[in-house]
Amino acid sequence: MYRSRRDDEIISAVHEAGKTVIVVSCQLPYDATRFPEADAVLLTYWASVMRELPAGLLACFGAGPAEGACPVKLPELDDQYMPKAEMPLE
Repeated sequence: MYRSRRDDEIISAVHEAGKTVIVVSCQLPYDATRFPEADAVLLTYWASVMRELPAGLLACFGAGPAEGACPVKLPELDDQYMPKAEMPLE
């Protein structure tokens, strides 16, 4: 799982400016656990087909609904952003 120090710097700077941080994951739901400092995480799937991403952005600005449920269990991550335990295959 990839995450850079720059991600942390951006989130901190946005928070310091008194703004809200919303992370939009465009492919996989696992980003939800990688950004615990974010105020919200919006998961969109198959954003490459360009239907879900615009709907997700509309939801971020309150112009559309945000509904649904995550279809997988998300692992708890350690300080290196690696799963703390084996992820069960279900």
